[in-house]
Amino acid sequence: MSLSGPDDDKSWPLDREERSGGEPWDIPAREPRLAAVKPATLLKVVREGSPLIRLRAFRDGRSAVRLAGTRALLDSGLLDALAPLGGSANAARLAERAELTDVELCRALLELGAAYGLVRSVPGGWQLTRQGRSLVGDSTGRAMVEALGGYHYDLYRELPAQLRGGPRRDDLEVHAELIARVSSALAPFIRDTVLAAVDEVRPQRVLDIGCGEGEYLTAMLKHSVTATGVGLEADERVAALASERLRRAHGDRGQVLVGSAPADLARAAEALGGPADLVLLANVIYYVAPPERAAVLEQIASVTAPGGAVLVTTTVAEPTAASRHLGLLFQAQRVPMLLPTAEGLVADLRRAGLAVDRSRRVAPGEPVVAALARRQPG
Repeated sequence: MSLSGPDDDKSWPLDREERSGGEPWDIPAREPRLAAVKPATLLKVVREGSPLIRLRAFRDGRSAVRLAGTRALLDSGLLDALAPLGGSANAARLAERAELTDVELCRALLELGAAYGLVRSVPGGWQLTRQGRSLVGDSTGRAMVEALGGYHYDLYRELPAQLRGGPRRDDLEVHAELIARVSSALAPFIRDTVLAAVDEVRPQRVLDIGCGEGEYLTAMLKHSVTATGVGLEADERVAALASERLRRAHGDRGQVLVGSAPADLARAAEALGGPADLVLLANVIYYVAPPERAAVLEQIASVTAPGGAVLVTTTVAEPTAASRHLGLLFQAQRVPMLLPTAEGLVADLRRAGLAVDRSRRVAPGEPVVAALARRQPG
């Protein structure tokens, strides 16, 4: 008995992307998505266990799988292999361009990408959709997929072993560049807060502690065309990116030193040519152990000019899922960290001898606050 039809002229595995002439397979008409279910069956489902828990697990699971699948499409290089082609390519060519060896598995992953709307099957192979092109080209969106589907997800996958004494995590060092890219998601909100402080303080010398890739330092110098600035960044790779960014935007008006606070504050002040009129700490205060925060802020105040300001933006501890997740991630690190509370941040600034002008939430729905504090004259 043969299962071959009159048009089946290829041995298995058939190339699902093309037949003779390179045309896609004929797709049969879709059956209705709604199945005919007996009321008694539905009643049985409702009576067994907790339908709401099962529904939530199914819904959340689909979202988690979608995130992991999208990350796999990025990590495999298949989407990047498609991006410069403009037209289309079959799975074998894409596998070769991405230096992958299992063509059938690549094809299955591309089919998943088609279900997610990132690629489409066309005559001759595969093509990026508009959504797929956006994902490949959006550095921040891509970083969010890579981070949330990567080390954020791995936290929970590896947590049971860690709870039993397994190795602690080192995400903040291993993924420093990725974290810097992910942080750009909140950058527009933090940038508005930073530039509002520039308008208020009108600084001539600005210091950005933990400057990352230099986005906020670059923005401050653009906003205040007579100011000079120095950034401190502990990671050499990220510091190099920040240096290049500043050089292109502002020439010698800004520079980045590899270092951190408080160890390198004196060196930063020397590079500035004097105390800073405005000091920025954007998402770095939680790197300091809670008992030491007030003392570190006091040292930062010592390199701030009288009448100058210290602006701290940070994720804070609060009873929301986003905050609790980040709190758990930070606690799981090789060097555990604790998020401050909004009230604790204000208290530490005051213990450092700074007068807090205001503290407010930065982005709607996100556990991120900004506090502006002044060094009193005299």
